[in-house]
Amino acid sequence: LNSGTGELEISTSNTGGPYTIFHAVDDGTCQDTAFQLLYIQDPGSATVSYPQTNFCQNDIDPSPVFTAGLLGGTFQSTPPLAGLDPNTGVIDLSISPPGPYSISYSLTISTCTSVEPVGTVTIDDTLDLGFIVPNLICEDTGFVVIPTTGPIGSADTTWFSLFLGGTDVTGMGIPTGDSLNTNTLPPNGNYELVLNYINGVCQDTFSHPFALYDRPDPTFYYLDTLLCQNADDPIPFVAANGGGVFYSDSAGVSLDPNTGEINLQASQPGTYVIYYNADPICPSLDSDSVVVIGSNEAEFIYDNPEPCRNIDTIFAQRTSSFGQGIYTISPNTGCPIDSITGNIAMATCLPDTYSVTHTLGSSTGDCEAIFITEIIVSQHD
Repeated sequence: LNSGTGELEISTSNTGGPYTIFHAVDDGTCQDTAFQLLYIQDPGSATVSYPQTNFCQNDIDPSPVFTAGLLGGTFQSTPPLAGLDPNTGVIDLSISPPGPYSISYSLTISTCTSVEPVGTVTIDDTLDLGFIVPNLICEDTGFVVIPTTGPIGSADTTWFSLFLGGTDVTGMGIPTGDSLNTNTLPPNGNYELVLNYINGVCQDTFSHPFALYDRPDPTFYYLDTLLCQNADDPIPFVAANGGGVFYSDSAGVSLDPNTGEINLQASQPGTYVIYYNADPICPSLDSDSVVVIGSNEAEFIYDNPEPCRNIDTIFAQRTSSFGQGIYTISPNTGCPIDSITGNIAMATCLPDTYSVTHTLGSSTGDCEAIFITEIIVSQHD
């Protein structure tokens, strides 16, 4: 207590009371005194700190540690820290911007408040990184580009890791740069691609699963590729378990897209390429060619159906240019015929009546289009 001014040095005074403070005045003639009671209270104190001074945004949210003093105060930060809980002092790092923050702890008892420095904490940035990879990749796709998202600084370090069923298989299909080589990976597997990065003192990962799909065998074929309209509708042999789609670029063939069966009666004569896509997700294609033969495709005429033997040759004239057939003659002696063209050299023919047959179809003879005409060879006098 300063006796001249009445000023109290609270910090050097003992707590407690009541203390009676007297003020006396004397003007030489008269004296007077006044007094006042007061109490000096202990504002309380606390020793608080955080377990470390540097944190990453993806770290576990830190809580303050009290080593002495009283609980029940409030926490403040300069500058204001968005993730600081004023009641508990827990810092939500995920919503806290990077930077240094000075944390203090205020304790109020009655009308007295004490402010204790907690210390300076620094929150380091973790990059908002990611990458894009399809959920399903077909085998033999080759190099799949993996674009990353978010900023990457020159001082940052990033690398990819690859796991198959929890096993590290990075060496099988090491992502090179921004690409993943799918040709070196076993198909029919569930993979996880992980992007690792270090930004200063902070490290984090971003992962994305994907499946590598095995393309089924698309092999198929028709047992007979020469088909007559009056034959049984053919169904192809398919190597895979089915589930694919059959189609043709031509509208003239009537095709069941699920089984590949050809409706010959509803199909127009012609040559058709049939395709089979074994899987709608990962296209796997094969093709086969078939020829549909109409009942009149074998028709032909001779330029002289009643030739004389002094004519050099009579010529078979097809009314359709479809396919290549075989010509035969009956009786098969006495008049040789060119089996490919149907032409007959008359000088070698004996006079007689002959039937000439033109056959289109398979070599097995189970599907044929046949046309028969008659010629009469007369003796030239």
